[in-house]
Amino acid sequence: MYSVPFEICRKLQFNYGISSIPTLLVMNSDGKLITKSGREAVAGNEIACLDEWLEGRSGTIVGSGVNWVSIVFYVGLFAFWLWYSRGRQVEGRDKKVL
Repeated sequence: MYSVPFEICRKLQFNYGISSIPTLLVMNSDGKLITKSGREAVAGNEIACLDEWLEGRSGTIVGSGVNWVSIVFYVGLFAFWLWYSRGRQVEGRDKKVL
């Protein structure tokens, strides 16, 4: 396990706006920042993120780490509720359910 000395850690926090730990900053050999969200890149794109970092890209894809099944479920549930609630309204009053 590797760690950064405290003095360097404070400089990195100040220079790159790090507010949480653990944080994975990815830099090239010149010290140019490639991405500040290396941790999310590894979590969502663990196979290809290293290749993307070597090419100078951030390694993150839009939507990585997002649970799309839950999003689709809740959007569908909302659409059903909207359809059902509008179908029950007649001239500002609810229909009586038998």
